[in-house]
Amino acid sequence: MAEAALAAGAPEVAAALAAAVVDRVYREMDRRERDDDRPLPGVAPEFWPEDWSTYDGHDGYGWGATTANLLLRHLFGLQESRDTAHWAARLAPALPTSLLVPGRDYAVRRLTYRGLTFDLAYTVSAEADRLDALLTLDAPRRCLIDGVPTTDQPSTVHRFTLRNARPVSLVLTP
Repeated sequence: MAEAALAAGAPEVAAALAAAVVDRVYREMDRRERDDDRPLPGVAPEFWPEDWSTYDGHDGYGWGATTANLLLRHLFGLQESRDTAHWAARLAPALPTSLLVPGRDYAVRRLTYRGLTFDLAYTVSAEADRLDALLTLDAPRRCLIDGVPTTDQPSTVHRFTLRNARPVSLVLTP
């Protein structure tokens, strides 16, 4: 459903769905107490009922690929690019209103995409739908956001501004 919403040009719908699932699953998996009627803390089941009292599964495989995908792709907005001539990605963060707290930081670290390892962090600005982004690379590169360079020279650190739920293209060149 999240992918269909994204393809239909409704990233806010995809993000709302992703946020609801990630929040519900994370709260259950990150709890500190054991309960024999629910999955073990730290182990994500394949089945995520809305009412955990109906849980009757016995599988567990870490946090699960689907929740990681929902978090990275639909909330944090790190998406692949169809441009294969360059190192390119699409940034489309779509944080729910509950996370758009001015001054709050969100980051993903040590991601590898197309052979380049990087950290990407967002800080919510006082203007709630604006995100100040910090991209830290493992090697100096020029960075273009929608074709506009972030620095004059190749660098390992790039700062730029994004609007929540408004995609941009990110291109890195030597």
